[in-house]
Amino acid sequence: MRSLGAIALGLLAATTVVAQPTDPPQDPRDAARRVTERNGYPTRVTTTDQRGGVRSFPSLPGGGADGEEGDRQPLQRSGRTDLDDHRASDMRNPADIEPEGSGWSLPSLAGLGGLGQMIVYGVLAVGVLALLALLGYVVFNFWPSRSPDSPRAVGAAPPVRRTADGLPFEVGDPDALAAEGRYAEAILALLVQSLRAVGWRPAVQDSMTAREVLASLTPSDPRQPPLRAVVDGAERVRFADEPATRELFEALRAQRDLLQAADQREAA
Repeated sequence: MRSLGAIALGLLAATTVVAQPTDPPQDPRDAARRVTERNGYPTRVTTTDQRGGVRSFPSLPGGGADGEEGDRQPLQRSGRTDLDDHRASDMRNPADIEPEGSGWSLPSLAGLGGLGQMIVYGVLAVGVLALLALLGYVVFNFWPSRSPDSPRAVGAAPPVRRTADGLPFEVGDPDALAAEGRYAEAILALLVQSLRAVGWRPAVQDSMTAREVLASLTPSDPRQPPLRAVVDGAERVRFADEPATRELFEALRAQRDLLQAADQREAA
């Protein structure tokens, strides 16, 4: 029994000697706060978690030991990191930052010198003038000079040649024109003779149309029916593309004769 008691006392004494008081568990956030307050890392940071494990962080240059400030040498780093590139890009002038998506830009002429820049600008000016000259040549020579609906080219109208009585064209003799087979011109000559028979004077009333001269006659005027027949026939030939035949010419000539006879009776 004494031997058992001695063994128990020995184990108790050994446990008392080996067991040493330990610091209470430390929170890593407290250690980080102390680092911020001391402006550096301590020589060694030791924390104890809830399960009794010990975490130790090695010292870094510039820290102190257990609250004592050591030599605060600046931290030396070799090379560049992505963080440095990011900070450098943020510090650039916003005007110097090119927008995203700009895939090309005009080449800089600063490296050519004064003479080189003058040569380049001269070549550009000559190129622009050549393009303008080519465009003017194409427009002047190949631009349509007339519209599709116009039968003649756009240009200055020829001067109007007036006859002695004020007509803008020579009428000629109807019978002579018909003898030559020019029935359209002969019918036009019949119309002019008929209008003159009722008092139309081209030199004074050159703006009046044949229809307006016809409308100036009263319905009771015996000259109105033959004049209407001549005006209708001449308009069909001139504007409705009705063929000018000998039969139509002879029919309109008969109406012209009736009109002249009625005008002579009115004058008498």
